[in-house]
Amino acid sequence: MIDIYSGTLASIRPGDDTDGDGISNINEYIAGTYAYDPADGFPLALLRPNAGASSLELLAIRGRSYNLQSSSDLRTWTSVPFRLTGPGSQPPLLNSFPAADVRMLQVKVPAQPGVTNRYFRALVR
Repeated sequence: MIDIYSGTLASIRPGDDTDGDGISNINEYIAGTYAYDPADGFPLALLRPNAGASSLELLAIRGRSYNLQSSSDLRTWTSVPFRLTGPGSQPPLLNSFPAADVRMLQVKVPAQPGVTNRYFRALVR
């Protein structure tokens, strides 16, 4: 293993970007990523579009809450409801998901009438 950080705990500051990936140490902590590895990010994967709906996957970390937003132009973002995917009946629409464990979370965002092109991002709190 390569030591990319040779400072002390006292020298770690929340607002710094220790690995130089553009994400502050505090935001890496909140997202559950490693603040000393520029290759460790917070991926939001598009699994499959299905009749206008989109299936997404992200890593959920216990104690964090997740919201989704969509945009058609990458400038204006709007919160979108989503459903957890899995076996059984259709779960209710959620605006936020509070994680109680650590797992890969798969969700489905319903289609929006008249919208054909959407980008997604996840917000972590």
